Amino acid sequence: MNEARFRKAIHFDLSTNELKKFFADTRKPYSQIKQFMLKNGFEHSQYSGYISKEPMDRNDISNIAKKLGRAFTWLESSMQRMQVTNVDEFQFDVETIVRESAKMTETPPRSKQGLRNRRK
Repeated sequence: MNEARFRKAIHFDLSTNELKKFFADTRKPYSQIKQFMLKNGFEHSQYSGYISKEPMDRNDISNIAKKLGRAFTWLESSMQRMQVTNVDEFQFDVETIVRESAKMTETPPRSKQGLRNRRK
């Protein structure tokens, strides 16, 4: 049975303390991973997140993960988590919705003085 192919989102967390054992500047490993992911068919979606440009299956992701581990041996000790999620065709950014909702509900904070006056 063939597995359905979807675009994949990959997100990861790295231990800063572990990275410091290998790098003076802990931004460097993120830059190295970014270059690797871009060369291997991914778009950079956020600091430690990437989305594949084309649909992939588990075998494709396994191959990418193996290549990543061979390219960056320091990942073995510094990686805290790496997750893969299927990206549905219906994908949208909710940033605008969140920002507009926050603006609509913002009220200036009440001063303690104002609260005291109301209680009298």
